[in-house]
Amino acid sequence: MKKVVSIYVDPEAYMEMKQLCRDRLGVSVSQKLDELIRQWVEEATGKEFKEAVREDYGAMKQQHIKMVKELDRLERHLKKKKVLDDLVGMVQKLGLDTGTFNNLDEVALKLLDAWTRLEHSSEDAHIFISYLELARDKKQLEQQLGELRRGLSS
Repeated sequence: MKKVVSIYVDPEAYMEMKQLCRDRLGVSVSQKLDELIRQWVEEATGKEFKEAVREDYGAMKQQHIKMVKELDRLERHLKKKKVLDDLVGMVQKLGLDTGTFNNLDEVALKLLDAWTRLEHSSEDAHIFISYLELARDKKQLEQQLGELRRGLSS
């Protein structure tokens, strides 16, 4: 199971790495740092982290199931309010990259402005932005699960 720890790094290097991880790899900086630390420890000690990986795998499967359920709930809510199709159309026009979601932050701000300018409820836009953020996080988790499954089978 992973837990939060503090490390001290150069802020400029951290921000650049964060951007590169998101844009080039489609992962969070935490995920990449975790990977790099594990690789280094394995190289330095000659040990593998199979058991830790198995624990992470179980937790990640549970997290994935929760994400899927929450995405379904939010989607049903937006469909019930009859705003989902309009919101999807708007983010498409605003240029959201649905493959990587790497421009979600800028598109979310534009969506919020455009949606409220049309005198729609900002609540709907916020719920939809949360939906998109969760979809992005789910996609990243699925990539990690795939890597773990491949690693566990080898």
